[in-house]
Amino acid sequence: MYVTFVFDGLQFGGIERVGVEYIKLLCQRGYSVNIVNLKPKLNAMEKELPKETEIHYISYPRAIVSQRYSKLKRYSIIGKLFFYLAAGFCEAIQKVYKFFYKKKLSEPDIAIAFSGHYNDLAFVSKNFGKSKIIAWLHGSEASYNELSPGFFDLYGKIKNLVCLSNKDDDKIAAFNVKNGINKIRIYNPVNLADRVVDGRLVGNLKSSYGDFVLMVGRLAKDKDQATLIHSIKILYEKYSLKKNLLLVGDGPEKGRLE
Repeated sequence: MYVTFVFDGLQFGGIERVGVEYIKLLCQRGYSVNIVNLKPKLNAMEKELPKETEIHYISYPRAIVSQRYSKLKRYSIIGKLFFYLAAGFCEAIQKVYKFFYKKKLSEPDIAIAFSGHYNDLAFVSKNFGKSKIIAWLHGSEASYNELSPGFFDLYGKIKNLVCLSNKDDDKIAAFNVKNGINKIRIYNPVNLADRVVDGRLVGNLKSSYGDFVLMVGRLAKDKDQATLIHSIKILYEKYSLKKNLLLVGDGPEKGRLE
């Protein structure tokens, strides 16, 4: 079976890490896998991909995806007018783009918009008409609608969704039924088998922070560091577990968490 993963860049990050793990697992099981990198300059993580994978570089910025501007429709008649003007311009640009990159692509059995961003979702929805296509969401479906209605427009075109969470699914049930959405929840894989522990680094951290619990990630509500903080407090008060909590990251919740 031939599978294509489409990424909005392959820099070091959580989304890319999960994608690379899935690609490794598929290659180990005999699947043919290729990758489309829509931000060719962001390629630091490509060195971790299996050698048998093939990488295609196609510059496809989010700025040319009309759904990116769909939030304008939530504001006044003028906002709607600007959206439709932007949408027409974006569609024209995408047709020109397609003329140059389409010849690079072959039809896989499955094409996955793995980053879940506007550009990889749009790219997959427009370019793999004969393939089974999937949108991979790194959170709940409902949470993306809170960001912008443009995501749901693209989900309606792709139909098949993978989510990390079913939170607030009742709020978007009508949309899913109306648009024939097929959805499944799959948690991210964790592969520690080939990880080498850097004893020197761990020792340095313990010297600075004592015996610690480490969490690395964006400091945002959806990552929910607050629950971990509360859990450590309970473990200390009820079970005398003396562990320091070390959070590594940055984001909108940094001030509140501190």
